[in-house]
Amino acid sequence: MTRLRHLYESLHGFSTPTQQSMCNDLCKGLKAKTKTNLADLFAEAIGENTKLDEIDAPFFTDEMLKNRRKTENERQESDKHYKGTVQVTDAMKSHNPMNIQLGDDESYQLNFIQREVPHMRGQQGGRPRNRAWIDYIGVTNGQPILGEIKCGSDQNPFYAFIQLLTYLSEMATPSQIKRAMSYKLFGEQCKAMDCFDLHILLTNFNERSTKRLLLERTEELAQQFKDKLKQTHDEYAKVVGRVLCLSTMVEDVEAGKNLDCCWKA
Repeated sequence: MTRLRHLYESLHGFSTPTQQSMCNDLCKGLKAKTKTNLADLFAEAIGENTKLDEIDAPFFTDEMLKNRRKTENERQESDKHYKGTVQVTDAMKSHNPMNIQLGDDESYQLNFIQREVPHMRGQQGGRPRNRAWIDYIGVTNGQPILGEIKCGSDQNPFYAFIQLLTYLSEMATPSQIKRAMSYKLFGEQCKAMDCFDLHILLTNFNERSTKRLLLERTEELAQQFKDKLKQTHDEYAKVVGRVLCLSTMVEDVEAGKNLDCCWKA
């Protein structure tokens, strides 16, 4: 297990105030000259994950996709109300593509591809080496997207950012990129995978909660991380595209409304 993944998996056991302190410490670490920092952990993780080679293993088996289509049809036919990330991704799929307004004169289009991607699944349909399911993947202008959804009280932007960096360190290796291109994981629109956009999608986020502080602090962390990575590990900085923190209400996604951009880095 890489140190970056260990950091991510440890976050689940900490309270919001503790995670706020951890986020602050990571920001300080990126400014320090001697401490091992988040950029170092990311570069180290990609280096270690490069040793993993499952290039002949599809990300999804035919049986997995068949069962997924079956459950999707059952949900559509059922009157039962379902919640969580599946409710959000079903709505995203129904209103594909989705538009995001990044600024006064800049728009961004998200083409949803697939939900719950087991990117670390092994050979012969084996289980993932670890708990690694990307909430959704997509494409924008031929460039791949990794997205994490946080619904209501389900964690926070800081947690999602560390989670995305962990997943990116496991996807942006030569063998994983070749594997994804071979199996067309991101569809026909994706012509290259030299850079990934990262999406933190907050749904029904309570901006009056204590997690509001993490929303603002994570923006600073993301920008400092990208700057430090470019300074010290330029070869790995190239795989990190835009980091977008998005916000919406579930009912707005179901109505096909545009996603709001809280910040971009």
